[in-house]
Amino acid sequence: MNAESKGKIVKKKAAKKSDAWFVYILQCAGGRLYTGMTNDVARRFLCHRAGSGGHFTRAFKPTKIAYVEPCASRSDALKREARIKRLDRKEKLLLTQKFYNSPQKEYNKKQLKS
Repeated sequence: MNAESKGKIVKKKAAKKSDAWFVYILQCAGGRLYTGMTNDVARRFLCHRAGSGGHFTRAFKPTKIAYVEPCASRSDALKREARIKRLDRKEKLLLTQKFYNSPQKEYNKKQLKS
């Protein structure tokens, strides 16, 4: 007898959207910054906004995606996330400003909409 026939709900693993991985910085309530990594930035942002993305973003709701950086692999994204988290606030803000003044922003906007 399988789990479904016993009346239990079996949660299937979501289909992988993309092999691409991204590091992102969210601007949150009170001007706070949150750094994370994912393979679907738009979905992850919505999770954070809904309060199911993590403890920090439950307390300080995200207001916008301030920075997105594509990475070659999950491993690279984890390493880059760790490096960004070690930056001080001033350096993170500089990173987000460079992002908003670069052509990369338009590329990432298109990626988030697809």
